[in-house]
Amino acid sequence: RQKGIVQVFRRAGSNYESARFKLWNLNPEAHYVVSDLDQPETAKEVSGRELLEHGVSISAPERSSARVLTYQLSTNGK
Repeated sequence: RQKGIVQVFRRAGSNYESARFKLWNLNPEAHYVVSDLDQPETAKEVSGRELLEHGVSISAPERSSARVLTYQLSTNGK
């Protein structure tokens, strides 16, 4: 898989502010750029292996909120 999206919704009654989500069907040898649509300046490059084994941590401090992250294959040649 070369790109995808992660949508996370925090319900009004949820006490959990963050969670870690493992991604799947990625190339463990490739690198991916992970971006938060609300904070594009915080985009970072992560190895496929890291995303497969440890996942991506997403925080939603406000109740009744949503977060959207995208990931795509890096073009930096790694």
